[in-house]
Amino acid sequence: MNGAAPSWPDRRAASRPTVHGAAPASASADLGRSSPFPAHRPLLLLLGGFLVLHLALMGWDQVAPSAFLNADRARPRWELIQQWIAIGNLAPDARGSAWTALLLANGNPGDYLPQAIVLAALGREGLVAVQVGLMLLAGAAVHAIGRDLGLSPALARWATAAFLIWPHSLVFAHQLSTEAWHTPLLVIGTAAFLRGARAGASPMWWCGAGLLLGGATLVRPVTLLWPALLGLGWALRGATGRAAAFVVVGLLPVLLWSAWMGVQTGHFGMGASSRDLGHNLYQRVARIVETLPADRQQQVRMTHLATTSKVLGVGDYASFAVSEPGATLQHLLRDAAVFAFKSGVERIPIDYVGVDPAQRARLQNGDLGWRRQLETDGPLAALGALWRDQGAVLVLGLLGVPLMAALWVLAARGAIRAWRNGPRRETGRAAVAVLAGLLVYIAAMSTVADTVQSRLRAPAEFALFLLAVAGWSRRDRAREAAET
Repeated sequence: MNGAAPSWPDRRAASRPTVHGAAPASASADLGRSSPFPAHRPLLLLLGGFLVLHLALMGWDQVAPSAFLNADRARPRWELIQQWIAIGNLAPDARGSAWTALLLANGNPGDYLPQAIVLAALGREGLVAVQVGLMLLAGAAVHAIGRDLGLSPALARWATAAFLIWPHSLVFAHQLSTEAWHTPLLVIGTAAFLRGARAGASPMWWCGAGLLLGGATLVRPVTLLWPALLGLGWALRGATGRAAAFVVVGLLPVLLWSAWMGVQTGHFGMGASSRDLGHNLYQRVARIVETLPADRQQQVRMTHLATTSKVLGVGDYASFAVSEPGATLQHLLRDAAVFAFKSGVERIPIDYVGVDPAQRARLQNGDLGWRRQLETDGPLAALGALWRDQGAVLVLGLLGVPLMAALWVLAARGAIRAWRNGPRRETGRAAVAVLAGLLVYIAAMSTVADTVQSRLRAPAEFALFLLAVAGWSRRDRAREAAET
């Protein structure tokens, strides 16, 4: 009817200026309906540019093939994959039992099985191509989350570009790394969840999100509790039934694998592994003990590490933390500093370009590397040793510290702004809660590792970039008034 008041969403969009450079929701919807390809052309061009960059890097992969195995635990993973492929060459009646034995012996299958299947079918170049494709899809998902957050298309593209150019996203796609699978699955699953949590959304969105997040957990169990936390937040908004169903779907891949392990071994779980929680807690306590005065170390080892299995439960770790609160807190603070401020930019010259393979081996040595020196000799001694080993690469790493600090400050500002002023308040608030919650969750879960490295932040870096872009954007009040 002419002259009638607009419906509630349109009235709100018309009465309040948008933030972060976002166009009014109705205008963007009309644009998408009338000419969908032109509306997405800038994003497609951006992704195409990164595709060209990755194709160039694939050329470097041929020049320096050793970089493929420079990711964390890549060589043991490569040996497992070779065993898997070799079993495929056995007689058909012998394959099943051999594959079953391999799976039972190595626990969590996501650490190597997806890459083994792709490698067997497509070879190393095919695996890298698949991982690059996954990372580009994750970039598109970052853009979609940015729009949910209230960013304009241009600012959402800035967040996408930051995510795709960051060393962890750029390098891991060309290596035999779990991050090359875990991060894209987590990002795409998060985007699908935000779409599925909208009122009236098709169940296919939250079902797909649950399966993607469950698959990510099979690759790296650090996200085991994340679907449950998302479901809890969704239930608090009133969607109890759908939230419960989402949690079940999100846990389904892990439950199915654990049930299979239970049938085969009699023990329900993801399987024994040197990378599980118990082993990590044992190694964490062992590292903390090394920082104690020499005359106390043996006594503490006898009290808290006297186990031949080299496994500690959560209660055992808590008991140690209570008995040694100072050393435990210092280790936690070192972890927090690395998680927050170590950019990982040195990964490109050291891990990928391979400036000095011997230097890389020294830096990554758990007993002699920079982190051990930081823990036992202090920051000045660690910096001195890094300068002797790295030189200019250390300077590059130090330049990343103020950049990371700025990102965290901007992310905090962006979360507050998006929560208060998002053009689609409920959608924007849901995105803020999910992104901020993921950063806190990954930071907390990373502290169960023996030591935190910057790569453990990789699954949540897209959230950091999105919130930082939201905090960085500034709008001219006169321009806002004119648009309104």
